[in-house]
Amino acid sequence: MLQRHRRPLLVAAALVGAAVLACWLLAKTTNEIPHSTGLDALVAARAYPAGLRDAAHAIAGLAEPATAIVTVGVIAVIAWRRDGPRAAVLVAAVASIVVVTTIAKDLPGRDTSLPSGHVAYATALGGFVALELLRLRLFATAAAVVVLAALMGPARLIDGAHLPIDVVTGAGLGAAWLVTAEVLGRPWVLDRASGMAARGS
Repeated sequence: MLQRHRRPLLVAAALVGAAVLACWLLAKTTNEIPHSTGLDALVAARAYPAGLRDAAHAIAGLAEPATAIVTVGVIAVIAWRRDGPRAAVLVAAVASIVVVTTIAKDLPGRDTSLPSGHVAYATALGGFVALELLRLRLFATAAAVVVLAALMGPARLIDGAHLPIDVVTGAGLGAAWLVTAEVLGRPWVLDRASGMAARGS
């Protein structure tokens, strides 16, 4: 689906990734971009209805480690059964964005909540699942997945875990990661899947 625009998409992903990297470096090394030390004051100044906070917390819980491991595992198994082991590897590669964001925030420098790992994960994996559903012509389900993934950003703001810049950079990084994985990894998966189909015929 994305292969016909391979080069422009890779260039766009590289530019977005570079922008996120620049924001991260500024947050880690300077005061030019807000970082996590400003979160307490920001959250204390906002009052959200309890029901809205509960909903935000529930959405954020979809990207917590235990839930994410189960979710990625189920998607990987489905992908394996449908397109072979390479498809499961692609799922794991897409979901591994959360490892990148965790390492980035733990590196030496100022404490920073940028980029949001929850948002990056939701964007990358949600986008991956939505693309798979579109390939199956399950348009309504794909739209629902996109909406749920898009709600992760507002949920993290309402939950008091992130600043807007964290959400924006998380979404950008997740989208760039997804595009790169799809453009580079999808042909590799399809080659394997077509080979399996040929042997089975």
